[in-house]
Amino acid sequence: MQILDNDKVIHEETGWNQINMSNFVFRMNQGLEENELKHNYVIQATFDLNMWPEVKTLNSETENITWLMKVYTSETVALIKDTDKEDREKALKASWETNEPGRAEKATNSRRRFTL
Repeated sequence: MQILDNDKVIHEETGWNQINMSNFVFRMNQGLEENELKHNYVIQATFDLNMWPEVKTLNSETENITWLMKVYTSETVALIKDTDKEDREKALKASWETNEPGRAEKATNSRRRFTL
């Protein structure tokens, strides 16, 4: 598991089945100087596919995988899903359609013919 601030790894932990990170301090953006870079934290966890190759595809072993995250704090914390990857993919597909009108319809028709 990694904690990133503005795409730079600032903390990293590895573990098996669970990871405990005690007393990690996230700096607040409130009160920063005007020219100081705002914090944009991302917590990401990944599987080592070499250790568990079955997770490459959805199957009976992998369909019920869940993440559990417990946060204890005396401050207000907001956790949101990071949709940057999905947003970039949507923007890319929209740019294809803008540059080549009708592309999406052609692709749909092509897939339909292929699956018949």
